[in-house]
Amino acid sequence: LTDWQKLEGGDNHGTATLVETGAQAQISGAMATPLALGGVNASLSSQVRFLMPEQGKIPEWASAAIALYGKDRGKRLYAMVIFGSPGKKDGQCDVGFYNRTMVPMTLPLGKWHTLKVEAADGLVRMKVWADGSAEPGWMVEDELADTLPGIDAVGVRTYGMPVGFEGFQARGTPAAEVP
Repeated sequence: LTDWQKLEGGDNHGTATLVETGAQAQISGAMATPLALGGVNASLSSQVRFLMPEQGKIPEWASAAIALYGKDRGKRLYAMVIFGSPGKKDGQCDVGFYNRTMVPMTLPLGKWHTLKVEAADGLVRMKVWADGSAEPGWMVEDELADTLPGIDAVGVRTYGMPVGFEGFQARGTPAAEVP
């Protein structure tokens, strides 16, 4: 997350901010790094650790996400944790692909969590778990081809509040070219 040579503003509206504190970074907005994965036959694995806000410090619709972008940054898919949906208590959140498939979940407040996303074979899947707990199976899975046929960049995005992140990792395998 702290390699400014590779990071770029991800959502084409407004400037993202990143404040480094050692291995951690506090991000507001969207930051991405080019990955150039090409078509749906490519594979991607990405994960980031984020800090769930503490009791009483979550504004409505605050969120943290891994963002997958096409060549046109307007084409994107968010693997997202929405912290502050109206009517939910602190710790209750929605996890999934924004504007697609979301599932309710409760996460411990004030603790670090891992958000992991994989895309392969035309599918994208995600899961979230708290530090100290066992890594779960995939929580949400969706078709990738109709949403984002090619992944050109991957990054992190926040909405509603700056969110603490740590240990962002992304790797991918470009789709094989057919002669």
